[in-house]
Amino acid sequence: MLRSKFNLAVIAGAALLLTTGRAHAGLVTITLTDSGGGGGTQTFNLAQGTYSFVFPSTTDYTGITGTLTTNDNAGTPALATMSLMFQAARNSANAGIQERIQIVASDSFFPGVVVPYNASHTLSGSVFNTGLAATGATTARLTSTFTGSTSTTLGPTNVNGVNIATFAQSFGPASANGTFSGAGNLTLTADLSATAGTANDVLGLSGNLQATTPEPASLALAFTGFAIAGAGAWWRRSRFKA
Repeated sequence: MLRSKFNLAVIAGAALLLTTGRAHAGLVTITLTDSGGGGGTQTFNLAQGTYSFVFPSTTDYTGITGTLTTNDNAGTPALATMSLMFQAARNSANAGIQERIQIVASDSFFPGVVVPYNASHTLSGSVFNTGLAATGATTARLTSTFTGSTSTTLGPTNVNGVNIATFAQSFGPASANGTFSGAGNLTLTADLSATAGTANDVLGLSGNLQATTPEPASLALAFTGFAIAGAGAWWRRSRFKA
């Protein structure tokens, strides 16, 4: 009888851990800003893994499209991934001025657990001049924030475009790493931007974020802690009844 009740307490502790990991209240926001003028925000109220977006032209950029790809609907608290990709073409407005196009994506649908996480991000991209003219000077930047019970910010990671042809450049890859403490829900935010001043330069950027528990043992330790807590609660109740 005692063994049976102890097993139930362990199961209760495990259920608490799983319930913590499944907490899924959240929101996805994707915000565009053009330093020369214009922008907008799109929101998503349901976790769906992939979020496609299209923004109207701003003062300096046209053809602004992109995708936010995540595993926020997979229910895997040991791993949270986010990939923000977008492209935009520089028009002839404010020619010669390095105007910045910036997209910030934030997703708070990720399930998590109360253990340490490793955080990392990687920036890469390219520039192609559709008129086959020489590309101008370009830069790209990625800043990321990982939030659980504590928060860490990586970056800003900055890279300059490197010519691979007269009319083409590449960015990175460049990366950064850090740590933070998890919670029942995690929020990942990617702030991805670039500057260009030459008409017909098409920017294509990618920012990849990842949060992982350091070792599978971390989850096992968390499980053990919840199980012990459940067993302890059962033991106290048993003694009280006795």
